[in-house]
Order: sequence, then C-alpha cells, then structure tokens
Amino acid sequence: MRNPWLCLCLTLPLAAGASLRVVAVERKGLPPFEDDRRVYRLEGEDAARVRPGEVLQLVRTGDPRDPGRLKVAALEGGRVSAVLETRGATYPLVGDQAILRRISPVPPLPAAVVLPDLALRPPRVAAPADPPAAQAAPVESAHPAPAVPSRPAAKPHPEPVPAAPSVAATPTARHESIFFLEGDGSLSPKGRDKLQAAVRAWGAEGRWSLAVPEDRVIPEKVRQARIQSIRKTLGALGVSRVGLRDVQRKDADTGDVVYVEKG
Repeated sequence: MRNPWLCLCLTLPLAAGASLRVVAVERKGLPPFEDDRRVYRLEGEDAARVRPGEVLQLVRTGDPRDPGRLKVAALEGGRVSAVLETRGATYPLVGDQAILRRISPVPPLPAAVVLPDLALRPPRVAAPADPPAAQAAPVESAHPAPAVPSRPAAKPHPEPVPAAPSVAATPTARHESIFFLEGDGSLSPKGRDKLQAAVRAWGAEGRWSLAVPEDRVIPEKVRQARIQSIRKTLGALGVSRVGLRDVQRKDADTGDVVYVEKG
C-alpha cells in the first residue's frame, strides 16, 4: 500500500466508552409524560469518567427497542445525575445500562512529498504532413446556364404541447398528543406549551378536533374537564371551533391521552 497513514486513519477504532447503570428515578410520574421533570441517578465504576453535557445511550437487556438517551447534568459523590435528552421507542427504567462512546482523535497526516520524475522522456516530434493534392481548375462553359431563383425554406409549424394535468393538493393531517395525570382533568404546563406550538405551526384557522381513545374507562366528569381545558386553551389562542370524536389508541402512547388534530 502506497500510503500507510491513510490505512491507519480508516481503521482507527472507537475508544472504549464509560458504562453506567440507572439505579433510581426521582420525581416519578405516569409514563411517558412529564419527562422533563424526571432526574435519573446512575452509578458505576466509570462514573468519574463522564462530564456534564455528555450524552449516554440507554440499552436494555432482552428488549430490542430504543429506551432513548440521557444527558449528564451533574456529578455528586460518585453518582451521576442525568435528564432525558432524546425519547426513544420506550421510556427509561431502573436497571437500564447507559453507555458513553468517545471517538479517538485522528492524528495529523504527514506533508505530501513530491518526487521528481527521474524517467523523463524526450518530446515526440510529429511527422511532416503530406502536401495537399493539386486540385484541377474549374472549366468555364461557353454558354452559362440560366440562374434559377431560390425559394425560401418553409418553416415547420410547431406542434402544440399538451398542458400538464393539475393535481389538487391533498391536505396533510396533523395531530399532537396531550397527556393527563390519572384522575386529573387539568392541563399541565407542558400540555399548554404543546398547544401553543401546534397553533403557531398549523395556524388557528381550519378544522380542529379532539380525539379521545375509547379503550380506557374514564369518569365522565374527568373526561369533560379535560375536553373543556383543551378547548379553553385553544380558544384563547384563536381557534374558534373544536370538534370531538372517539378513536383507537396509538401503539406508542400509554397513560391517559387526548389527541388534538387538524385537517
């Protein structure tokens, strides 16, 4: 191989990362809502190697789903405090393994050395071109032929190009999941933030509706309180009318949820 440095850079392995384990979860709530209020405590022999701000990948033995990623918040007496950075297919649990991977720095490449060409070849000399063959002089006729007037070439008529058929734009259905505590009909601060973000992104005009999953038995008083709290917040944001319907629960959602939809 001509350049061993290139081979070394392409085969550099990842540095061994720190491995920790989730031992406790503080400020618990019904999963998976209110993730930003949870503090995860991690322990392990590599606790002193991590630094605040680094991201840990969660791995669960026997479960192929991604539990998500944690972000290191602080180091306290050999224990690591972390918060949820990225939500995965499921939520973190006590016993999950947290892994930190760091990539080794790539060493600088040596300066390129240009070697002179020792085998210089003499320039090639092109062979002389053959002289052009003598052309016979045209013989003039004693009686020149009469000139024929030239006709202008007919311009072809352009063929009409068919117009492309117009395709009507299909509106895209949009939805947001609003979670509630069990037996509580009040809207959480995170739920209000989700509604404000949805109105800013989708616009207050158009058709809005609330979809309540029908697979869980909820007291009618609590159900009506949740619907009224969402409608009141949307009305304050400029949404005039909000419909209501029953739907099937999405597989990834657990707990008490109401879907806010538009379109």
